[in-house]
Amino acid sequence: MKKIGFIFIFLLAVSICFAGGQRGGSVDRPAGMTDSGYPIADGSITLRYWKPMNAGLARFITSLAENTAYQEQVRRTGINIEWTHPAIGMEQEQFNLMIAARDWPDIIAAGNLYRGGEFAALNDGVLIDLRPHLPTLAPSYWQLIVDDEEFYRQVSNYEGGIVGFYAYKPPGDPPAWRILIRQDVLDEVGMGIPRTIDDHERLFQRMLAMGLTPWMPEANGLSRQFIGAFGIVPGFFIDENGRIAWGQVRPEFRQYLELMNRWYDLGYISRDFTSVHITQTRQLFDTRAIGMFIDPVAMNFNRGRSLGFDVASAPYPRQRLGQQLHHENADIWPLQWRGAGMASVSSTSRYQEAAIRWLDYAYTTAGIELYNWGVEGLNWNWIGGQRVYNDLMLNNPTMGTEEASYFYKMHIAPRFSDLDVEVHANLLVNAEALAIRKLWGDDPQVDSRLVLPPFQLTEDEHNLNARIMSQVNTYSDEMVLRFIVGAEPLSNFNNYVATINDMGLQEVLNAQQRAYERHMSRRLER
Repeated sequence: MKKIGFIFIFLLAVSICFAGGQRGGSVDRPAGMTDSGYPIADGSITLRYWKPMNAGLARFITSLAENTAYQEQVRRTGINIEWTHPAIGMEQEQFNLMIAARDWPDIIAAGNLYRGGEFAALNDGVLIDLRPHLPTLAPSYWQLIVDDEEFYRQVSNYEGGIVGFYAYKPPGDPPAWRILIRQDVLDEVGMGIPRTIDDHERLFQRMLAMGLTPWMPEANGLSRQFIGAFGIVPGFFIDENGRIAWGQVRPEFRQYLELMNRWYDLGYISRDFTSVHITQTRQLFDTRAIGMFIDPVAMNFNRGRSLGFDVASAPYPRQRLGQQLHHENADIWPLQWRGAGMASVSSTSRYQEAAIRWLDYAYTTAGIELYNWGVEGLNWNWIGGQRVYNDLMLNNPTMGTEEASYFYKMHIAPRFSDLDVEVHANLLVNAEALAIRKLWGDDPQVDSRLVLPPFQLTEDEHNLNARIMSQVNTYSDEMVLRFIVGAEPLSNFNNYVATINDMGLQEVLNAQQRAYERHMSRRLER
């Protein structure tokens, strides 16, 4: 899950009094509601839904009202939806304006944009506590919470309040991001797929000799896949003693920086890596100006095919063959997305019960099929007892398979998400795209032992973390780049660590440890 470094924050006090708000208790049943099942209503109810839109999808539609899967859900549930989408890139500003105006829609996605996070919005009366209502109004979503202890810990605060419907995805997908190399470049230099750091160095030497800049690392210099070869990860993680540590002060991190600095001096790393956007990086890769970068593998494989070349992917690099790696962070926790992948019900909604039941539809058997596959007959058909996408999804004349997944399905939404390798059109467009995504995904010498689950901090812990880590991160980010490009000698690494410790890193680690232990000790009380 790809998305594992985030931390839920709650109890950040904002002294605002909201009229008409409720955080639990009974919800009003409006006229037009059915007693049970679907449809929920007779078409007389319209829910207002505020939700950011995917930038790629915004090229094709102006509102999710044009999404055929949502149209089908409206038909099946008898509930109409009035969509509001903030401008791309202005989500935070327009969210703040919406909250300040107190003109809250019935359903609000991306509640984490609230100051202090969605649990602060619950405490401040903006969003309702769903916990009392889920067993009866959202039984499908509630069953996931009951069945998955870790999911419960992630979606609830320490009082047991549940503020939203969250995207749920069982672990199991192979990692989406890999080291990418053009196959024609490998053929020309006469090498196979690199597996160790030494293999990468030999490949870089040959790439440089043929006029390519070998590697474009991430702009911040923190290449997780290479850092993982040294037995740590950037940011907070669980160390070998079961304690929370911070990667950028570890002795192993110095080894990583020494490697990056040497590669930079040798010309293996692009001199422009700190300022190049990912779109430019892809263009440089496509035109053979660079030899290697890290990006989603299937998307680039399909794009390469459309441009007339094959993309190869490499496994996580190791210092030596057989080394056990512990940094895997793809889909290890059930909670996948916040942001547009979550939705909450506002305290001022007249239709709270309808909103809860409408959101629960995504976790029902019929809803799971609709959200993951689209509309039967329009997007897919039964063939030989299996669902199979049609040409609208796989060979659309106006958009690629990635865009089709956003256009015709609910790719980013609060839902039960099936495995990408089973339902994502970008992988199913051909057997080779699926195979390259699965490649290296069954490595028994890769695990996630270092990776922390997302957990919540108290208000005091959050304030401590924010105050200290803002300084630490700013200083560390600057120094990491200086170490890599040689503006700061690595002989000063110990001074760098001492400076960060003086900023109060250990206080933060102690607070994080307490919060982590609280998180792991929680159990659902029914």
